[in-house]
Amino acid sequence: MGLGAAIGAVLPPAVGVALSPLPVVAVTRILATENALRTGLALAGGWVGGLAVATAAVVAVADSAGAGMSRNSAAIGALFLAFGIFLLLLAASEWRRRPRPGRQPKLPDWTAAVETMQPVTAAGIGVMLSAANPKNLCLLLAAAMSIARQNPGPGQTVVAVALFVVIGSLTVAGPVVALLTRRDGAVRAWLSSLHDWFLRDHGTITFMTLLLLGTVLLGNGIATITA
Repeated sequence: MGLGAAIGAVLPPAVGVALSPLPVVAVTRILATENALRTGLALAGGWVGGLAVATAAVVAVADSAGAGMSRNSAAIGALFLAFGIFLLLLAASEWRRRPRPGRQPKLPDWTAAVETMQPVTAAGIGVMLSAANPKNLCLLLAAAMSIARQNPGPGQTVVAVALFVVIGSLTVAGPVVALLTRRDGAVRAWLSSLHDWFLRDHGTITFMTLLLLGTVLLGNGIATITA
């Protein structure tokens, strides 16, 4: 057990965090405004910072609590089972709330104000969406506990946490980086299509992500308990 096992364990939840429609819709709308880069950087910075701090903190707590010790395998497995069941319940809720064919999903009121949002507000929203969102918080906890369970060294822990944060931030920080490096029509067209896709298929993306990752965590929980 070590870095390879830790990386393998964090990949699914990292992808699940990246597939978060609301922050993608928000950041792509921000990047179409006059203050695109300043506000976009603030939201992406809040997202990355919130994800990194929360993940590192949970890894530290789980490690100090002995998550890597074999005698705690049953407890860790039970937590994975709970995470899996929670995500499957969220998936069922998302399915029930899905919009009728041809209708756009209802978004939170704050998404309509992103065009005039100040950077400080955008940074705060980035933190909330990354570390306080129920789905992302559950995936973050699962990833952090998976890292601690593998007993990697300090350097390997940093690598595993960094990989989780980088992959989980691709869809939020990625558009900002793309606009920073290349401000032309092709990038703006790509951002517009990305926005339209996540807005149009918001419910489907969220439902499938919750269903698949809930099943993965449920399986991990059963495997950990019975190992």
